[in-house]
Amino acid sequence: SNNVLLTNHRAAKISDLGMAKMIRADSKQTKSRLTTAPGTLHFMPPEALVEVDPIYGTPVDVFSFAAVGLHLFSEEWPTPSSERRRDPKTKKLVAFTEAQRRQPYLDKMTSGEAAAFKPTILQCLDDDPDERPPIEQVSQTLKDLKINQEMADEWINLIINFGSRDQMIQMKMSATLEQLYKMVIEKQNNSRIRFEDMRMAFGGENLERTKETLEQCGIYDRARIIVYVRMSGGSQYIQGRKIGKTVTVTNEIDVITEDDDTPTMQLPCGHAMTPESLAYWIKDQVDSRKTEIRCYKCHQKWGLSQLKDMGLTTDEKKTMELGLTENLLHHKYKCKECPRCGLYIEKIGSGYRIMCPMCDNYEFCWNCLREWKAPGSGCKDCGNHNCNIDALQQILQSCGTATISNISGVPVIRLCPACGEGIQYNEGFKHMVCSGCSHEFCFVCLKKWPCAGNSSDYNKKCVVAPRQTVKPSD
Repeated sequence: SNNVLLTNHRAAKISDLGMAKMIRADSKQTKSRLTTAPGTLHFMPPEALVEVDPIYGTPVDVFSFAAVGLHLFSEEWPTPSSERRRDPKTKKLVAFTEAQRRQPYLDKMTSGEAAAFKPTILQCLDDDPDERPPIEQVSQTLKDLKINQEMADEWINLIINFGSRDQMIQMKMSATLEQLYKMVIEKQNNSRIRFEDMRMAFGGENLERTKETLEQCGIYDRARIIVYVRMSGGSQYIQGRKIGKTVTVTNEIDVITEDDDTPTMQLPCGHAMTPESLAYWIKDQVDSRKTEIRCYKCHQKWGLSQLKDMGLTTDEKKTMELGLTENLLHHKYKCKECPRCGLYIEKIGSGYRIMCPMCDNYEFCWNCLREWKAPGSGCKDCGNHNCNIDALQQILQSCGTATISNISGVPVIRLCPACGEGIQYNEGFKHMVCSGCSHEFCFVCLKKWPCAGNSSDYNKKCVVAPRQTVKPSD
């Protein structure tokens, strides 16, 4: 229940008793009338849920206490069934009793404290409020169970065997096999044994991870439990590279080399490559300024975690991870590194004067990446000789022209209107896709593609945009 809280000492406290009220021990008052039904439906008895004059009294609390107990012991939200049954005598449909409506949860109270407390839970769930036990009796039952449990719940020493090494651990007889597994794996801080691979055996029986107690399994003080592990046989190698055991090795053709003489690996998309082809393809994608790895054949995106066990060397993994990240920062977000500390910085706005937030009062020029020397607060001239702002201006103003899509006089060097990436025209149509930010635009008029309103009309006339200029501003 959300209203059962734990103290720092792991003691349970029930909260949210807004409907409860104090009743003096010498008072004869046992019931009071309410205008609305109290509490959460799944935890309320029938008499508190009637539409007219619901009755609230101590038997309601007893019923709710049993519902909370059922919730704790079954470890599930005790949703009562709404089914009805047919009376064998009258043949009429009648509702199940409150206990029958919660039978699936009662069936789970089969061992330990749960089994011992189950008869009390059944009494507290009685449909008749007068048949429910007083809370004092319930409280005494709990105290007796606690005393009996403490007397019976003795500590035992277990010898856990790991081949040539033994380890002693202490556990209660009431501990479950599931808890035993967790205890053993926690004790192996430096072990390479994975929890899912570990198994244990005792007395000719395999010990499964269940809620059976040590006592139920016949495990006694100083019992020797053998640990063994379940592992896949053999290691996979292709072209001298170790392949993870979860990778499927196939005889399918390599989609890059089209070689069918060497075993290949099944890729996340279903196609196949050898480890060397995969390493080559990843390097090609990184060198091509890509920010993600896609299949050579079907272009499906692969996650890096899906490729880590596919025969890549440590250096190849590093190239993949750092290369894709640097491509994202350098070419998509157009980041540059601070010349002093190396921090990646993404420029916002058109100014070229940048102050690094990691370096104290250090400013540099975004274009020539040298310290800003010009006095004042302007952002137009950094004060360094031969700053590449001037060089870029000169290139944009003096570059040659070409005829593109039957339109003459188009400058062959343009800046991407979206990110400012320099692009030189070689051949083809006027439709251009920036390799840096993937922005599509017309190389002639510099408008967003399609500039003519029809993406398939590459030869439609448009007005040549003037030569561009670099205009840094404050």
